[in-house]
Amino acid sequence: MPTPARKQVFVCYSHLDERWLIQLQRMMGPLAKDHDVSIWSDKEIQSGDKWKVKIEEALSKSQVALLLVSTNFFSSKFIAEVELPTILDKRMSEGMVVLWVPVGESTWEATEISHYEAVLNPAEPLESQISRKRPAALKQVAESVVKAFLRAGKGTLSEPQVFEPNQESEKKNNTTPTLPVRVNYRNLSETEGEDNLLAQATEARFVGLTFKTLGLAFTNGGLSLPELRHVELAVYALPILHEWHPTLRHSNELLKNEWKKGLTDTLMSLLNPNLCPNIEKIDLRIVNRVPTFSSSMLTIQSYGEPAMIHIRYTPVLEGEELATTPTITLSSPQIAFDPVLSAFARIVDNMRVRCKPLTFPIFRRGSSSYQRSDIPTFVRRLSSITNHPGYDLRDTQFVVQLRIDEGFASVAGFKLKQKSRDLEVSPEFVQDCFDWLRDRNRSDSFRIALDFENHLAVIEISESANPQFFEARVTGRHKVGVFALLTKGSVDERSVILKHKGKLPWPFDVPGGKVANIDRTLEDTLSREIFEELGMLIDGESFGDHKAFKYDKHSNKEGVPVIAIYCHHDLTESEMNYLDEFPPPDAEAATWSLAPYSLVDLIKVKMDRRDHWKKDLEDAEAECHAPLEALLDIQRRST
Repeated sequence: MPTPARKQVFVCYSHLDERWLIQLQRMMGPLAKDHDVSIWSDKEIQSGDKWKVKIEEALSKSQVALLLVSTNFFSSKFIAEVELPTILDKRMSEGMVVLWVPVGESTWEATEISHYEAVLNPAEPLESQISRKRPAALKQVAESVVKAFLRAGKGTLSEPQVFEPNQESEKKNNTTPTLPVRVNYRNLSETEGEDNLLAQATEARFVGLTFKTLGLAFTNGGLSLPELRHVELAVYALPILHEWHPTLRHSNELLKNEWKKGLTDTLMSLLNPNLCPNIEKIDLRIVNRVPTFSSSMLTIQSYGEPAMIHIRYTPVLEGEELATTPTITLSSPQIAFDPVLSAFARIVDNMRVRCKPLTFPIFRRGSSSYQRSDIPTFVRRLSSITNHPGYDLRDTQFVVQLRIDEGFASVAGFKLKQKSRDLEVSPEFVQDCFDWLRDRNRSDSFRIALDFENHLAVIEISESANPQFFEARVTGRHKVGVFALLTKGSVDERSVILKHKGKLPWPFDVPGGKVANIDRTLEDTLSREIFEELGMLIDGESFGDHKAFKYDKHSNKEGVPVIAIYCHHDLTESEMNYLDEFPPPDAEAATWSLAPYSLVDLIKVKMDRRDHWKKDLEDAEAECHAPLEALLDIQRRST
């Protein structure tokens, strides 16, 4: 009597990727219910149950296994030692259907997973897709899983997604075919452009210090890569290399020039159709960790032959040039599982993906074509950024001078103490002036000018055509934040691009940040912050002269008084397309997402809050910290 079909899908995943399990369960729910299919994960295990026993029982009742693959997946000891071996064994012995979904970046090519075709394109894992594209991808996964299960249930399983190894070779040799590990030194011919492996590669992933060698191979050696389609460059952040480069950390200017030139030459060569005619995708990652190695991982696909994986791994040794450092070279067919190659692949993958990199798209060919322009300016911007907390830019602290019209002070009821010298007022006094103006919708009389060279901020309060100024120094140094109110859409449907973070005191944030020690103008701060947060190059001068200001006598976060400046920029069509197409640079680690907010609705919410605001509330602003006056100014100028 035939065994009844098992109507259960087993989901194998890392707990660090739980959010993808939840989203897939939501998407698969209606389909699974219609076809009487249950979806099992370890969330079904109750407190006190024996985990291994329950998982083995679930696997025995399942005929389809769905793997949520990422670096976290391959780093899980329980998956590697218990779940995955059991699943693959049942695949061979009982015909279990094995499907996998790339939810994050990983070196899947060097693992057993490479035997099976992914439900989605591994080059575009779920975490790298922008939010508006994910529902379609999740729907595709749900439909593929249910269809595979139904085929299996009917006994018509053909598994078109499975790549079968050569059966004859398995009969002749039960051991996994591998090639020996080789240790050599970097060949001078690589610098001169004679790199046969690289010239044959269809996919390439690099981790490098400065990409000087690859840049020289292109510019001096005439290297061309006619087969290359997908390439990723991961480069260590320059602020970290200034302290940790093995040979150049004491020569900051030389290191900076080599870093920028190597990266610029490499990117411009990859974008040159005469050198790389078949390129489809280029990405760049800023690696925010102390450098421990450089590497390349190449995939070579010959017609009718299994793909070959090649890894070159060069450790970073104190005081030694990479050219004189021993290099480990490994090669293996993609259909064979080489444990040594897999181990090195995971080391490389850990540095590329799991260390909170900043990722920037450089080129796309296809339905959503894109090419980053002005590579030298792009690389110059990259040279100053890192999200490593130990290498943050230093905030500039400003001395603040107050100039207040004596006539205004008299009308407002503020008493000014006249002294012959050393005139000072407190931040509380400035706050009272600002609040008085804001309560009466006259905060445009509160203006600020910055002198970057002398680290001086001048606050001017005046409502008179011929003011008589009282001048005094404000006690304590201040920090200055600069924020970008980015808008898109027609006049009637204009929206502001905010960052949705879902945290108090405001659920939304405004792109921008504090003036840093490397900034020489307000425009420098704007351009730098937008580039770091959104990945776009926007000229700071495009924000114009319309600004709004805000004063906080004591920021709980900064511990000092903060002056906030808000500038407006109307996004161009190409800038809007960029934000729609690509996630922010830190998307893999970010706890926020971009969210357009209707300008009209945001103004209404803020007006309601102002009407009911009391001083015991944390702030007069609703939804985000941008002042109502800045939004009203945008609306007024738009109409």
